[in-house]
Parts: sequence; C-alpha cells; structure tokens
Amino acid sequence: MFHQDIFLAGVNTSAVTLIWGLTELIRNPRVMKKVQEEIRTTLGDKKQRITEQDVNQLPYFKLMVKEIFRLHPAAPLLLPRETLSDIKIQGYDIPAKTQIMINVYSIARDPKLWNNPDEFNPDRFLDSSIDYRGLNFELLPFGSGRRLCPGMTMGIATIRRRSETATMFIHRVNATRIRPLVSFRLFSSAASLLQYCTEKPPIKPWPQRLFPKRLASMITQQQNIDLALQIFLYAGKSHPGFTHNYDTYHSILFKLSRARAFDPVESLMAELRKSYPPIRCGENLFIDLLRNYGLAGRYETSVRIFLRIPDYGVKRSVRSLNTLLNVLIQNKRFDLVHAMFKNSKESFGITPNIFTCNLLVKALCKKNDIESAYKVLDEIPSMGLVPNLVTYTTILGGYVARGDMEAAKKVLEEMLDRGWDPDATTYTVLMDGYCKLGRFSEAAKLMDEMEKNEIEPNEVTYGVMIRALCKEKKSGEARNMFDEMLDRTFMPDSSLCCRVIDALCEDHKVDEACSLWRKMLRNNCMPDNALLSTLIHWLCRDGRVSEARKLFDEFEKGSIPSLLTYNTLISGMCEKGELTEAGRLWDDMFERKCKPNAFTYNVLIECLSKNGNVKEGVRFLEEMLESGCFPNRTTFLILFDGLEELGKEEDAIKIVTMAVMSGKVDRESWELFLKKFAGELDKGVVVLKELLLENSVS
Repeated sequence: MFHQDIFLAGVNTSAVTLIWGLTELIRNPRVMKKVQEEIRTTLGDKKQRITEQDVNQLPYFKLMVKEIFRLHPAAPLLLPRETLSDIKIQGYDIPAKTQIMINVYSIARDPKLWNNPDEFNPDRFLDSSIDYRGLNFELLPFGSGRRLCPGMTMGIATIRRRSETATMFIHRVNATRIRPLVSFRLFSSAASLLQYCTEKPPIKPWPQRLFPKRLASMITQQQNIDLALQIFLYAGKSHPGFTHNYDTYHSILFKLSRARAFDPVESLMAELRKSYPPIRCGENLFIDLLRNYGLAGRYETSVRIFLRIPDYGVKRSVRSLNTLLNVLIQNKRFDLVHAMFKNSKESFGITPNIFTCNLLVKALCKKNDIESAYKVLDEIPSMGLVPNLVTYTTILGGYVARGDMEAAKKVLEEMLDRGWDPDATTYTVLMDGYCKLGRFSEAAKLMDEMEKNEIEPNEVTYGVMIRALCKEKKSGEARNMFDEMLDRTFMPDSSLCCRVIDALCEDHKVDEACSLWRKMLRNNCMPDNALLSTLIHWLCRDGRVSEARKLFDEFEKGSIPSLLTYNTLISGMCEKGELTEAGRLWDDMFERKCKPNAFTYNVLIECLSKNGNVKEGVRFLEEMLESGCFPNRTTFLILFDGLEELGKEEDAIKIVTMAVMSGKVDRESWELFLKKFAGELDKGVVVLKELLLENSVS
C-alpha cells in the first residue's frame, strides 16, 4: 500500500506538471518557438525518440522545465515542519512543537525575489545558478533538507520521460496551427469587457441624473472591483445622454490597476485611445498606472505605458520619467535606469531635474557601483543643477550598505564643507551602519551630535537606537529612550515594542514591562496581539498568571484576541497547574469563534496527563479529530507517556486505532507508532489485528 501511494502520488503530480507545461507553451508562443528551434537545431528532423542524453543537449528546454516547477509547483504547500524549541520571528513568539507550513507557491511568486513573478519566462534562469533540488530557497518545488520529497529523483525522471512525447509534439506541430487557440485564450478588447456588461443597473438606486464627477465618486467609493467596472460600463453604454470623460476613465483605471486587475485595464486603455471624439487626457493617469504596474512587479508594462503616452495626445514630462525610474529601482532593474536617463533628452525630449539625478545615484548605489554614483555627483553642476542633501545622503547610504563607515563619514564631512546641514535621515543612516557593525558607542556619539546641532530625531532614529540597545542587553537605556520616543508623540511599531518588552523581561524587569504597557495605553499607542502575547508569556513565566489573565481581560474589552494570544495564556496557565482557569479560557475561546490548533490541544492534553487524567486527555483527542484538527507526533507522545505512567499501556492501542481510522495521521506519527509497537512483536500483532477488525466493521 505504501509503494502504491508513492507511485499514485508521482503519477498525479507529474501529470499536473506536464499539463501546466503544455498550457504555458500554448499561452506563450515566443517560448514555444524557441523550444522548437532548439530541438530542430540540436536533434534534426529525423530523430524518432529523444533520450536522456538528448535532453542534456537542450539547455533552453531544461530552463523551461525549471520555470514550470517555479510557476506551478505540484505541491504549493510543503509538508509541515515543527519547531524544536521556542523561537522569536519578527516579534512573534513561536512555541516549540508548532507546525509551520512552507508556502512554496508564494515564495515562487514573490516580487522581491523574482522580476515579473506571474509571467512564464524561462529566460530568467539563463545566468542564474538557482536549481530546484532544495539548495536554493527561492525555488523549492520538492522541499529541502531532511523533509525533501523522497520521490524527487523519480519525479524529475518521469517528467523528462514524459517530456519525450511533449517535445516531439512541439517539434513536429506547426506553430501557426496553435495561434488561433492562443488568440482565443487571450481575448480581444471587446470580449474581455463583455463579461462585465449588465442590462440592468448594477446598483440600486441608480441615479436618474448622472454627471462624470458623480460617477467618478461612485467608482472611487465602491469596494467591489467587479461592481465598480460594471458601474463604469453601464453608465457609458446604457445611461441616456451620458458620455465618459478623462475623470471617469482615470477613476476606474486607477482603481483596477491598484487592485491588480490588469486585464480590463488593457482593454479600457485601448478604448480610451480609440474614443471619438478624442478624450483629452492628463499625465496623472499614466503616472498612476506606472506606479501600480511597478508595485505589481510588471516593470516592462510600465516602460511600454511610458513609451505610449504620446499616443493619447499627452506630452511626457520629467514627472512621468521620474516615476518610471523609481519603478525600475523598485524592481531592481538598475541597468535600465541608466539607459533611460542617458536617452531622456534625445529620445523623449525630457530634461532631467535634480530628482532624476538622485534616482540615478540611488540606482548606482543599489548596484554597489558607488564610484559611478560619485561621477554623477561631479557631473550634476555641468547639467545646470545643484546636488542637494538627498544626493549626498544617498551616496552616504551606499557606503553604509557596503560597510565602509570611514568613506561614509568623509561624505558627511564633504556635505558640511559644501554648506549642507545634515538632517535626521542622514544621521539615522550613519547610526544604523554603526549599529549593524556593533559599534554602538559611535552611534551614540552621533545621536549626541544631533542634539548638539538641534536636529530632532525621528521615529526611525529612535527605532535604530532602541534595537541596538536591546541587542547590547542594555534594557534600562532602551526603556529610557523608548519613554522619550513616546513623550515626543512618536508611535513605535509592534515589533519594536515587543523587542523592548523582551529586553526588560529577560533582564528580570517584568514590572517595568507592565509599567511600559500602561504608559503606551495612556499615550494612545494601541497594543496588538503580538505585544499582548509577549507580555502574557513573561508574566506567566514569572508565575503571575492572574495578572496575565487580568491583562487579557482588559485587552478583550476593546479588541479581539488572536489564537496566538489564547495559546500563550492557556500554555502559561497549564504550566502553573491552573487547569480550571485554562478550561474557562478554552470556553471563552469557543464563544469568540476562535478555532484552536494542535498546539492548544497539546497543551491541555499534556496538563491533563500530568494530573493523572489521561482519560480526559483521550476525550480531547477525540474532539480534536472530530473538529478536523490534525494531531501531531507530540500529541501521541504526551498520551503514550501518560498511559505508561499509569500502567495502562494497552490503552495506547485504542488511541492508535482511533487516529488511524480518522485518516488524520501524519508521517512522523506513523514513525512513532512503528517505533513504539513494531519493536514488541506481540503488541505489534495486536495493533494490526485491532486495525483490521475496525476496518472490516466500518
């Protein structure tokens, strides 16, 4: 049965991967043509069968397979991992034995890691060493580490063997036979908008008198994107005497592009360009589109929009150029920034301003080419412009990112020599560099220098210094600076608050942490679940469970506690043996419709088992299975240990039977069952008989 499951799983995943691969080839004729040409060039027309050796001669084909694995992983969520000890990640306390799911689908579509992540583009791997065998965390279709998919080798071999048929099919089929299918799938402008057209008004009451300004307001206030588009289309096609203008197009295009509904945007832009009489547009529409496409990682479309601005009767200005350069920097296309800047006057008729120069300097610094950035700084006066504070601060930040603090300090001195007074941002960048290198005393001197020069620190400055103080285990100084930050009405973020609370409590200053909590409330700095969970954790650890509960009750009056908060308090209560209070909180949790997870059940089952009430723990396991919550290895270990202490090891068979029959047993739990019972042959036979008997009855 085990081997059967492996092969069935392999068949399904391989089939899905192949289907996606062929689908992407049909949708991307450019890629398909490239694969065709590679096969024809490498293998010729008479090859009847492709071998593994032949596939190794097809580098672009292998890039295509890699891109399929990235864009369409057969298992979007990897098998769960479990934390071995308590850890803190970005201000969140993650208890030991917590199951963590790795979202491979999201990682492979993260715009921070991939340019245009939603596009099928094998070329992205041309100069990349990233592979799918678990060594690069950007691409994990088979997982990584000890939980690496055991069928990876078989899966890759299967894909390649099945690819024989697919590649020969691609090799022999004329691309023109597939083009009609492609054009049908991509839709025309009219067809893509037709699905949103309605015969009746999409909202009621529909205004009898409708003006463009009112329609633009209706679209802006509408939360549902589809409904907003229906309102726009109905007004233009069905409302008597109504005609769209620039404002109505701007409102709907901004809303759609911000929501990343790009298909109707393309169609509406085509309509806008063909409108008769022509609609006079403004540059703001295109600036918004450039930004929104850039935020979605579609910088290539942003470039195309910028180039097409004159097609709509609008003259490009330095504002749209600067917006495009910012988009390219956000998408890490620093080479294109220099190319656009270089051709701005000759190709686009745009004279760069100091902001354009600053963006070029920023791109070069991000590229770690600070020497070229300095050359730009020297050339700025010849362009009739004057470098400003942002120019110098950007170069200073480039040296800080490189870790060259001496060069950064020289930039600061040069800035002062040229008559520029550094601001809070300049000092903060320098201080952050010193803190990252562990040179805290020099960062502190800079902050003193700020006060001497009467420069007010901002919230980022405070954040940098407070985190550094916490890292240095100077909780008292961190607390004082945090108080100063609050007194100046700055609002610290949740992660910074948690860091200060942790630093105080690690230094055995739980009372000070509670005092800080109350001060935050007085300063209208509303705490969240992460901060509450942190403080509750430390109160329970200090044995002050009643105070933790009181704090929880106060928070509950104005906010909704999260599962993490409930788990933290229930865990603390159980550790101190306050099972009754934990039970009340459990009931409160259900009343709030907050569904417990495996950690919640495990904490309660462990507490019951320690008190000798294993029977009640088994009842919780039954409830856990009925609610659809998956028990894990920890759950069964707790129950087995509890039964062993009571001398009722034979009842473990019933627990195993119950779990197996529910179908909610993970791999690690199976390993535990085998280790526990397979070593004792007689018991193993009994377990097997019990399972077979239950299976026959059911």
